[in-house]
Amino acid sequence: GEAAGCQTAPAPLCAFVHCHSGGRKMSKPPSEALARKFHAALAAINAGDPRQAERLLKGILDKAPGQFEALMMLGTLHGQQSRFDKAASMFERAVRSRPGEAGAHFNLGLARSRLGMKDEAIARYRRTLELVPGHLEALNNLGSELIASGRWDDALSALRQALALHPRDGRLLNNLGFAQLESGDADGAIESFSRALAVSASNSEIHTNLGLAFQKTGRRDQAIAEFR
Repeated sequence: GEAAGCQTAPAPLCAFVHCHSGGRKMSKPPSEALARKFHAALAAINAGDPRQAERLLKGILDKAPGQFEALMMLGTLHGQQSRFDKAASMFERAVRSRPGEAGAHFNLGLARSRLGMKDEAIARYRRTLELVPGHLEALNNLGSELIASGRWDDALSALRQALALHPRDGRLLNNLGFAQLESGDADGAIESFSRALAVSASNSEIHTNLGLAFQKTGRRDQAIAEFR
């Protein structure tokens, strides 16, 4: 039957990244001892021991407060444990340490997204895209944040620009369909959701979104088929 109470939803936000250049080596470590601590922290993360990694990274930052990779890694650990205020603090320091690093701006945007600071998040995603045009994760998150802010025209513009660069990305197509549906363009939404399913055929959320778009245009049988 029909999916009573179903709601369309944009694609989820992309996750934290260590940094644009990889984050697996310290750039110009202040000492061999701190370099060893960094590698021990990385080993602790790989071994599933985030508490030990956090202790080691804090030790590095006590000695070298602006050490970029340690800030990024500690911020990512905080973010993965939903401590978004602490994550934002680390990424703010990372941005000050290396303002031209796109990954730091992206992560700060994501932390602020999680804290509900939409305008600040949007500004950081836009800065990420100034530094790395076509940054797919930033494009996705910018579209999602504009949608969450109800800024439909801005969302549509940003998503269409993103799809010009990544025309077969299912997340971007789903977000475009969502923005079109919410702004009253159900036929456009049907086209976007259908394109999204062409690359993500098993995605149940997109099927539901397409069903709701069919429902809005009175195509009940097609809607029911998507809800199954």
